[in-house]
Amino acid sequence: MLADYLPPKSLAEVCRLLMELQILLKIVPPRRTLQGSYRIPTAHQPHYITINDKMNPYTFLITLLHEIAHAHAWTKHKTRGHQKDWKVCFGQLLTHFIQLEVFPADIKTALEKHIEKITYCGSADINLSKILQKYDNNTSDSDSESITLQEIPKDTVFSYGKTVFRKGEPLRKYIKCKNLSNNKTYRCHPLMMVKVIR
Repeated sequence: MLADYLPPKSLAEVCRLLMELQILLKIVPPRRTLQGSYRIPTAHQPHYITINDKMNPYTFLITLLHEIAHAHAWTKHKTRGHQKDWKVCFGQLLTHFIQLEVFPADIKTALEKHIEKITYCGSADINLSKILQKYDNNTSDSDSESITLQEIPKDTVFSYGKTVFRKGEPLRKYIKCKNLSNNKTYRCHPLMMVKVIR
């Protein structure tokens, strides 16, 4: 049931939006590269959104609103992507749910700042990501040795999934890390959960 994934105060309004826009929502197992996706409607399928499960209710809601904003932008302007039309729609949705008092005070404050400069990806807002992470409670025993990338020293060797990296220099928002299997350098999110290789 959708109620199992959302903050209680948000359920009725989310259901209204899904029905109003005729959105087909599918909750899927976690994907490493994205939290949600949106497909424009076709002759055979309505607006189609997928959202990862295993997220705390506030992250789930914000991710869902991100994708609903795509449906709004397509319906109103026939625009795709994360351009101005989408940013306006997403900002309006976030503001509306803030006014419904859905979020705790710390998330509300972070979202109000986020709305001032919306990014295509919520995880690019380090402050918001850090606050949302505090509400995660689905850490399993297999994750018990995980630590955020920002907490480990430079030159530490760590694994992310099945890939082994060496931590490099910090960038403005991200951290450069070298994949030790192909020697390529990647920009990594400072809050990604990694395992130090001892």
